[in-house]
Amino acid sequence: MPLKELQRDYRMNDSELCMFTSNLVQTMTRDATEFASRGVDTAAISALEVIGDAFEVFPPDSFYQSDVSIAVENKNIKRADLDVKVRDIVQCAIIQWGISSPQYRKFGAKKMTSMGDMKFLTMCRQVVATATGYLSDLTAVGLTQAMIDTVDTGAQAFEDNLNMINNKMEVRDIKTSERISDGNELYSFIVKYCQIGKIIWDDVDQAKYNDYIIYPTTQTSLSKPQNLAAVHDPVYITPITLSWDLVADAIS
Repeated sequence: MPLKELQRDYRMNDSELCMFTSNLVQTMTRDATEFASRGVDTAAISALEVIGDAFEVFPPDSFYQSDVSIAVENKNIKRADLDVKVRDIVQCAIIQWGISSPQYRKFGAKKMTSMGDMKFLTMCRQVVATATGYLSDLTAVGLTQAMIDTVDTGAQAFEDNLNMINNKMEVRDIKTSERISDGNELYSFIVKYCQIGKIIWDDVDQAKYNDYIIYPTTQTSLSKPQNLAAVHDPVYITPITLSWDLVADAIS
């Protein structure tokens, strides 16, 4: 599935998911007898712990993004070095024919600082080809085969850097997809076991019931209203009056 179509199923960050899983394993271990009666044995609890531990040590997105950043930094260093070497060559053409000459324009190096990386790479190849053709004409003003070879080698290294960036970006995207997929798998087990936990303790133990609530709200610690009653006077058109027992700690 393409990365852009893969979404997290859970409304918490990965660290919170790991912590919730760890706590859930402990809670399920406490309630192992009750879970066994619902078809979830200790092996299933151990399997959840293994999945949670594996997800916890999965490198975060920032780890792989750092690899991309390092590759970009290396590319920028290589380009800056190559920029200097290209200028050394085209300066020979400027000295020989002038900056307005058609010979200089053949190098295609004008405004190379503002070029995108791919256009810069193409320009370097053009400089190598043009300088090779003009070598005998520019020898007297300092051009050497070694200078041409250096740009040629540098251009190849620069292209390798660009490919490395693409490779690191691909790895980043793949690992991000894997992490989301693994997180969703882990979360699916959490949802399943928390649902079972709530069924076990519903109307039995409110505190233990709350242990299986994934997204608690400010009301989750309150007890359920008891003895709800509705009163309506059939003679008069009046609102229905609702009443229930006082709930501890309720404020509205």
